[in-house]
Amino acid sequence: MRISPLPLKLLFFILISGFFGCSKEDDSDPIPQPVEIVSWSKSEFVNQGLANTKLFGNVLKAVSGNALFNPLNITSANSPLSFQQFQSRIGRYKLPLSEKAFITRTEREVFVFNPANLSLDNAIRLNMIELDPEFLFFEDIPLWEGEAFGLLPTGTAFIPYRSLSNGVAVNTPSFLLIKTDLENDKIVIKSIQLIKENFIDYYVNCENIESHFDNFYVQLDFFKYKFDNNGNFSKISENKGKIFKYQAGLMSIEIDSRTGNIVAKTSDRNGSNWSIAGSVEYNQLLSLLDFTEIDGKVIGFFGNEIYQLTIGGGTIRRIELENKGLSGRINVITELPNNEILISTSCNSPAGGCGAYTKSKVDFFKEKQVPK
Repeated sequence: MRISPLPLKLLFFILISGFFGCSKEDDSDPIPQPVEIVSWSKSEFVNQGLANTKLFGNVLKAVSGNALFNPLNITSANSPLSFQQFQSRIGRYKLPLSEKAFITRTEREVFVFNPANLSLDNAIRLNMIELDPEFLFFEDIPLWEGEAFGLLPTGTAFIPYRSLSNGVAVNTPSFLLIKTDLENDKIVIKSIQLIKENFIDYYVNCENIESHFDNFYVQLDFFKYKFDNNGNFSKISENKGKIFKYQAGLMSIEIDSRTGNIVAKTSDRNGSNWSIAGSVEYNQLLSLLDFTEIDGKVIGFFGNEIYQLTIGGGTIRRIELENKGLSGRINVITELPNNEILISTSCNSPAGGCGAYTKSKVDFFKEKQVPK
């Protein structure tokens, strides 16, 4: 039987297909290899949640709900100093850390310690009714809103409280400014000042206090005030936001009260000369984040999630970083001298699991892998 020849066009197509099909340059893309996921490593020597952590030179210090770790050891046993009898509502607050002073408070008293000795015999006790007969109660700033009060590296504390005026509650908080020092390893108080100003003509709470370099930054509703260590103050913003150390100065990420956009601003270390670094339309997640600087990069965190922010070119971008192995709520992220990153968490439930977690700096910046 005679087989009819293939049409010329079909034969040409087969030859061309075979040629390109065998071309090495047209090989299919290689199958991407999975990225190694490095989990966070929990320290076996920290068996409770940590509300705050700070590095002083090469010495790491931390505070839990009821104890001071001075120092905090990640790879060896700890001997925390209990302050439970000097602090009310244990576990609710994030107490600030300083090399010069450690300060706690009950409902009506303030206790000032040398951080190396938390015994009552070595404490200075301040009774608020004696300092201000119109004292009502301390302002309540829980740990998820920030530190319970301000504390500078010099040992100057800034504590918000509510007071009366002619028997009527004042619209805005009053502030107790305490200057302390260490003399021959003994804590001393240099001065005490009460700041009682009607900053706003309606009732507002002190939402948070941030302590950076030589100043305190106080959020009263939509208004941000700066106080120096002598009690002088000025209004620096009409936006809600969070300020953190960035490079040689400060950065504020805030919600613009006029446009609703989220704006990043930078300033010098004195909180002056603010300029816009980037802006983006309102995003609920960005509005909830706390911020810090790690290795020159802006890091945001909320719950147990971690984000790296890129700010520049007039915008703000973010990527989520790997959080596998973390348990609890992130309170602080600290860069350690050994090229490791420490995350301190508090417990979300009685089951525990919170504490101190570490990872190398290289692995810290790896993007979170989302299962496909």
